[in-house]
Amino acid sequence: MVEVPRDWKDPENGKTWKFEVSYNKLNDTKDSRYKGIIMGNPGGPGGEGLWMANHLAKALPDLNPYYNFVGFNPRGIDRESRATCEYSVDPNDKSPFAEVKAIGRDCAGDPDVKTISTEQTTYDMDFVRHLLGEEKLNFFGYSYGTWMGTWYSNVFHSKAGLMTLDSALDTTQATYQHDKEFEPWAFERKRELWNEPYYKRLTSKEGVTEESTNEEEAPPAADASEKEQESFLKEEEKASSSIVSETAGEQLDDLRKLKSLASQQDSVDKKKTLTDMSYMVRCNDGQYTQGEEYWKKWTEKVKKEIGEKNPYFLPAVQCLNWKTQTKMAKADPETYPQTIVIQAELDANTVWEHGRATGVGLPNTRFIAVDNEGAHGIFPYGTEEVDRKVVNFYMKGKLPKKDISVAQGKPRPGEDVTYEYWKPLNKKANHYGELVSDPWQKAGTPTIVPVPVEGAEVVRSAEMNAAFRAWVANNYGEAGLDLIS
Repeated sequence: MVEVPRDWKDPENGKTWKFEVSYNKLNDTKDSRYKGIIMGNPGGPGGEGLWMANHLAKALPDLNPYYNFVGFNPRGIDRESRATCEYSVDPNDKSPFAEVKAIGRDCAGDPDVKTISTEQTTYDMDFVRHLLGEEKLNFFGYSYGTWMGTWYSNVFHSKAGLMTLDSALDTTQATYQHDKEFEPWAFERKRELWNEPYYKRLTSKEGVTEESTNEEEAPPAADASEKEQESFLKEEEKASSSIVSETAGEQLDDLRKLKSLASQQDSVDKKKTLTDMSYMVRCNDGQYTQGEEYWKKWTEKVKKEIGEKNPYFLPAVQCLNWKTQTKMAKADPETYPQTIVIQAELDANTVWEHGRATGVGLPNTRFIAVDNEGAHGIFPYGTEEVDRKVVNFYMKGKLPKKDISVAQGKPRPGEDVTYEYWKPLNKKANHYGELVSDPWQKAGTPTIVPVPVEGAEVVRSAEMNAAFRAWVANNYGEAGLDLIS
């Protein structure tokens, strides 16, 4: 457990937060072969990160003789670092955004809530580096962790070592509003270009139905019913991935505990306290477009073009009345550390266009594009073309020679060849030619290598953790979060 100033910009005020850190010390730091630490984050915001110390050691066995590994729960997750804010909804406000407007009005300026941000977390990260006596902090971040890693690199560039950003947000922007804004269209594109051709191929085989080939479902939103949450978790408990299955099993156990808490709580009171740290981080990390009218038009556009039942509304509209002066700093070409960005072509959680913008837009950075892949979370991927570049990066301390590398995606479950989706990628990771309409059009063949656990499993677990915490915070408040801590 590490204790840090609650507000690093005002460390003398006496207020502190505490957060947990895990340290997988495989090597004596005085060993002549020792290269340093690699810290990991699995995404979120709100994904628990203690287990990343062990995950990185398993995912990077070639590096175990040279590195120690660090994981941590970012501020806002642990009970000792939880900010809350009371708010009241105007009963006369009939707008569908009445509650998020009230939250922004009453919580954006709260001094504790303002400290639950990526900016403050990067100071925590550097303090952990300092406590371990390390000159540099090497990093591996998935999904939201790419935002965190870039923020650290921009603020503590002299202490930032080798950085890998896997499934990236557009970290060249001051805020990631546009990532959340584009999510509904990205998921619809993935359904059309990635899911449907796969269904057509598999359902052409005898005994295979479309239902048996369904892709991963998005975790329930914070306002989902308990029945929806329980149904989702029971399905995830059947997942082939042991990490995902265990995460679902733990959350089902938590759900059983929470049911006994329900009768003790007043339904009105629990709607008046903001306890969701992922909400706070998203809104504190950069100014979103303000005003109800803009988001009303956006919502109507999503409903018209994609459909009424869309699970990606909430994160985008949450910050419509939240004012902040915080923003992602611009990367300085003179000081930005060596970085690798990895992005799947049809990832929808962190979309292709934004991941590519990060990969080609950050200075001193190499971009690995994975063609014909839709996974969110890549490394370890299980192909030589992707994994070897990352391992060599940490082993040799040098970036890959090519600014942009296009690696071929693996065959999907039940298939022994890779098929072409969307449009082919050229050597610059740009799409060219016509949209692929033939689901049986074959692509290249990657070099498959065994991996202990795929990056997509890691990110899926973190995504479930963050979403479950947000759901508990919304439905059971601080008492519920205490129960599952």
